[in-house]
Amino acid sequence: MKNAVTITILFEADALNRDEKVGNVLSIKKLSRGWGETYSFISRPAIRHYLWVTLNKANPTRWKEAPVLKAEGNVIQFDLGKGNIKEYAELDIFGFMGTEKGEKKGEGKAITRKSAIGITKAISLEPWSGDIAFYANHDLVRRYIKENPNEKLEPNPYNPEEHRAIYKVSFTLDCLKIGIDENGSPVIEENEKKGRILDVLKAIYNGLYYHSSGECPGIVPLFLIAGIVKVPIPVFHSFVDIEFYKQSYRPRFKVREDLLKNAINNGWIEKENNHKLIYIETREPNALSENFIKENSLERWEDFLEKVGVL
Repeated sequence: MKNAVTITILFEADALNRDEKVGNVLSIKKLSRGWGETYSFISRPAIRHYLWVTLNKANPTRWKEAPVLKAEGNVIQFDLGKGNIKEYAELDIFGFMGTEKGEKKGEGKAITRKSAIGITKAISLEPWSGDIAFYANHDLVRRYIKENPNEKLEPNPYNPEEHRAIYKVSFTLDCLKIGIDENGSPVIEENEKKGRILDVLKAIYNGLYYHSSGECPGIVPLFLIAGIVKVPIPVFHSFVDIEFYKQSYRPRFKVREDLLKNAINNGWIEKENNHKLIYIETREPNALSENFIKENSLERWEDFLEKVGVL
């Protein structure tokens, strides 16, 4: 089993991870950078949630919901008296924070497990231009008036901010931490450990269930670069950027090879027979040259999974 795996993906979606409601406006999460430009993002907790839901839907036996309880101050947390990392893959992969009750109120002991998977925000690579949509519940009002013709009722308007863009997000999995308790002892069998890692990698590779604000665009990679690394850090994340060119009904993009070359030279990436253990796949036409992929990537996704040690 290798130390760690990092994957950076590009996907097209909407900023559906809403932030605050200001009057009738449902705002998206935004960051400012550069010359006053604004970029939308999907938060790390939201991405974590979508990954978890995907795993639960794909394999509910292995990825069953861990039990929860209400702690002091009405805080909801995992019930660590009933749940553990052996029985619940969710606690193993995503970690937890909880308290163990003391004899007196306020004397509880904190119990934490750092997540075995690191996740970045999903940040748009296209600036937000202030797009906003206008909606109202016309049909429900029509139905009500039909049943109550003597009443006057106006539809309730709501105005969500919108942004359809290419987003970038990275996942980094610390394989050595999985199935190991805080004392450094293994608590699951090797095959179960491999199964958990394989499930996570397959979910990221094939796409995450993403349903918000009544829409379900999914998080399906248009571009993916994965590497086996000695240290669990997202070595590709800062170097994956794109350039747009116009074609058909929407701009297409190319991945910047000059930046990606710098990432591929990172010393934390594992080698075998003097070849870096990297897998690159693009589902966006012409996003990366075939020669670049051939020179720097394993041939198949299954080859990469074999090198990780889960196939």
